[in-house]
Amino acid sequence: MFVGVTNGWPIRRAQTSPGLFGVALCFPCNRKRDYAVSYILEQSWCREPPQWVKLCGHGTLAAAHFLWTSGLVSSTVIEFATKSGILTAKKVIRSNLLGAPNVALNEAGEKFSIELDFPVIPVGGCNAAETPSITETLTGASIVELSSGKEVVDLHPNFDEIQKCAGNGLIVTAPAPPGSEYDIFTRFFCPKFGINEASPRGGRLDLQLMEETQRVCIRGEAVTVMVGSLLV
Repeated sequence: MFVGVTNGWPIRRAQTSPGLFGVALCFPCNRKRDYAVSYILEQSWCREPPQWVKLCGHGTLAAAHFLWTSGLVSSTVIEFATKSGILTAKKVIRSNLLGAPNVALNEAGEKFSIELDFPVIPVGGCNAAETPSITETLTGASIVELSSGKEVVDLHPNFDEIQKCAGNGLIVTAPAPPGSEYDIFTRFFCPKFGINEASPRGGRLDLQLMEETQRVCIRGEAVTVMVGSLLV
């Protein structure tokens, strides 16, 4: 994931940069909000081939990680103005983590994880009789639940067939095997975005559903592998 931080240079020029799996572009946002924040950023994402999407967990996590580790943001909360509304990233210091290993370090040497506050996306079930009508109504991704996590790991999908399916992708999930230290295994196949499978390198994610507010807290980690400047 490539993270670009700018004061307002043309976003679409970066959109054509070759060889980038994903891009998160950030710049300071001066829009007033109803609540106090110390730093507000406006963020957009694009994929390769160029295609803007409204929501990207990897992009949000990577952007927040870079802004904190680089010292550009000193507060423990960042609010991103996105096409999906306001998304909040919160820095969780190591002392507040429940035994989470290998978390990131900021400039002060503090170990931290990142907690994202995302909206819930409604889902609906279907039976065999409804299958013919799915292609007429599906606009999101299909979710298929298998019986075991091993089936998810061993799955070899036919990407040509997934490309023909309705919606923007296929999510396959199942309960994790006993003793794995996880609750679920999930893979996301999205050839329509030009990516056969979303990167499995996201590692461990801790999830919490808040039913009253219809929000999901996603806690994870990130690492910076390279820092540089892009000339446009």
